Parts: sequence; structure tokens; C-alpha cells
Amino acid sequence: MAFVISGVVAMNRKAWVALFLFCISSAVVAREPSLVYEQQCARNPHDYAALYNAGVAAFKENKLERAQECFDALKKIGAAALDERQGEELFYNAGNTEIKLQKYAEAIESFKKVLTYNPHNEKAQQKLAHAQQMLQQKKQQEQEQQQSDEKNDQQERDNNEQRNDRQQERESESEQQKRDEQHEHEEQKNNEQKADNRKPTEREQKQDQHKEQESKGAEKSGGTQNQEERRAPEPELTKDEQQLLAAVEDLDKRMQGALDARKLKKAEGSTRGYHNW
Repeated sequence: MAFVISGVVAMNRKAWVALFLFCISSAVVAREPSLVYEQQCARNPHDYAALYNAGVAAFKENKLERAQECFDALKKIGAAALDERQGEELFYNAGNTEIKLQKYAEAIESFKKVLTYNPHNEKAQQKLAHAQQMLQQKKQQEQEQQQSDEKNDQQERDNNEQRNDRQQERESESEQQKRDEQHEHEEQKNNEQKADNRKPTEREQKQDQHKEQESKGAEKSGGTQNQEERRAPEPELTKDEQQLLAAVEDLDKRMQGALDARKLKKAEGSTRGYHNW
């Protein structure tokens, strides 16, 4: 009896686990029904119904990339073989997916295809006009963005050129300043060198001092020598020279006496002639 009860309990446990797993899978499927269709697509990749249902479910779950993959796969499988209703639904859903993905050019082609199946589909016509308008706006935005990018790029290039010009000006000014400082330093050095060249060297100063001392000594020596020459006594005469000098002096006295006598006679004659008159 106890064995039977334990077996029933074990079976109930398995049933509860199976029921729990079924509930979980049902909840997942209810929340994401695309999983069921994905499993069907995995079993048969060419199953039109599974691909279409997977695409519609992915679109409703906002899995737009997956929805487009399913619809593109259906187009490749053979959209030409679809009847009007299937083709109209396929391309209409594909166009809605492409609009949400902002693939407006592809959406335009899809809605045009819808109109080939049903030219009176007003929703497709509205969607086509909307896609064309959005494509035009997108192109305009891209053009404006391109112009803005080009303008920004040009502005950036201009700014870079201005920065480069300022940098080159600063470098040029710095180089010019360095050259001026170097030139000033060299000029100052040359002036100092010229000043040093104009200054007599120590040896030349000594030579000048020595020459000056010699000149002063020579002047002093010359003056002393002249004074000594002036003060030097006349040399003594020999007897013959003394006799000759005495004879010359005596002759000079006689001549001077004779000259005085003649002057006296002449003066006396002049006096007498005055009185007679």
C-alpha cells in the first residue's frame, strides 16, 4: 500500500513539473508568438505561411530587422507565384517595415508593387506618397547635413590655416628677435673688440713710459750740456797766438785813433768856415 502511494506521489510530481514547464512555455509563446513561427521556419525555411507569420509577429514585437528578413525571404522564394491577396499583403507589410526602418526608397518600391496587385488600395497610395515625401525630406536633410559638414570642414580648415599662420608669425617673430639679439650681441662684441684694440697694451704703455722718460732725460741732459758748454772756460793761447792777438789789438787801437783824429779835424774845419761867413 505504501509502495503504491509513493508511486502515485512520484507520478504527481512529474505531472506538476510538466504542467509548470507547459505554463512557462505558453506564457513565453503568448508574450513572443514569433518564437513559434521561428521554430516552424527552422523546420522548413521555405514554408510561406511560417515566414509570413514570423515576419508579421516580429513587426508587431518591433523586431523590424527580423521582419524585413522574413519579408525579403518571401520575395526571393517567389513573389510572382503569390496570388493577388498574398502579394498585396506581403508588400504592404514589407513597405510598412521599411518605412519604420527609414528605408524610404525600398518602401516606395514595395508600395508600388502593392498597387500592381491592387491599384485601388488607398492605404498603399497614402503610404507611397508618405514614403516619397519622407525620402525627399531625407535627401534634403542629407544635403543640408552635407553642406553643413562641408561648411564646418571649411571653417575648420580656415581655423587651422589661421592657427598655422599665427603660429608661423610667432615663429617668424621669435626667429627675427633671436637674429636681432644675436646681431646686437655681435655688434656689442665688435665694439668692445674695437675699444680693446684702441687701448694700448701693457707692453706699449711701458714702452711709451720708457720713451717719455728717455725724452725727459735727454732734454735734461741736453740743457745741462749746453749750460756746461756756455760755462766752460776759454782754452789758453800759446805765445805766438798771444803776440798775434796783441799785435791785432794794437793795430786796432792805432786805426781807431787815426779814425778819431780825422773825425776831429773834419769837425774843426767845419767850425771855422762857419765863423768866416
